[in-house]
Amino acid sequence: MNGEKERIARQFNRLASEYDQVAVAQRRMAHRIMQILEDKEVEPKEILEIGCGTGYLTQLLTERYPEARFTVVDIADRMVAVARERTGRARDIQFVVEDVEEWSWRPDQFDLVVSNAVLHWFSQPAASLRGMGAALKPGGFFIGSTFGPDTFQELGEIHRDLERTESLLLPWEHATLVNPGEWEGFLRSAGMVASSQVCWHRIDYPNSYHFLQAIRRMGVCYEVNSDHDVGIEPKLASEVMRRYDRAYRNRDGGIYATYQLIQVFGHKPEAVGADSE
Repeated sequence: MNGEKERIARQFNRLASEYDQVAVAQRRMAHRIMQILEDKEVEPKEILEIGCGTGYLTQLLTERYPEARFTVVDIADRMVAVARERTGRARDIQFVVEDVEEWSWRPDQFDLVVSNAVLHWFSQPAASLRGMGAALKPGGFFIGSTFGPDTFQELGEIHRDLERTESLLLPWEHATLVNPGEWEGFLRSAGMVASSQVCWHRIDYPNSYHFLQAIRRMGVCYEVNSDHDVGIEPKLASEVMRRYDRAYRNRDGGIYATYQLIQVFGHKPEAVGADSE
């Protein structure tokens, strides 16, 4: 595991006990995944979940597919421990603590590969999705959710206003936020027929301080420069929050933040000649 992935693992281990309290968008994305699986009438027997986190989607999947066998992977061992406790020990689930981008995939292993709010953390998304495509059985499905480049657009506007005088990194500096067409391209390069859905959600917070604290508890680094792992300098933070609270108020006197939610769906075609006998 490289240094950046080790940092991400440490970050999510620190957040394992509080992540669910702030992961509103991630829960919405999980339910959208389940709706798409129902709409597509996907009925897998072997499921791989990439980046289980605290197991919110894992629980939904095990309830929907009680007879399926699960391989559930996350980079943070404390997240895996929470997910294991959440789903119970009696189910047919193999939990793995691993960086999936360094995993050796066995070909034609899974009917479904699913991932919620994880793809944007991939350092090599195209190569990683090719590996997942190879791990799918012919006729298998991939579905993943991620955040698009419009996410936190309000904070981005403030940063652009300040960039002439301050050295700021956007909170997604270490993530891969690309548009739906690019994710579809990655899936096609992995040998899948691809499609996507996108929507924008506004989530309300009491003020910008609560918003910035919430995204840090989601694992998002909010940096001023490379010498700061998390957090921003107090004087600059105060200016960011002052501008945010003034510019992006909701009707209840709090503030809002935009999340762009992307769902990408892939289908691996049946092997040529599979039905010829």
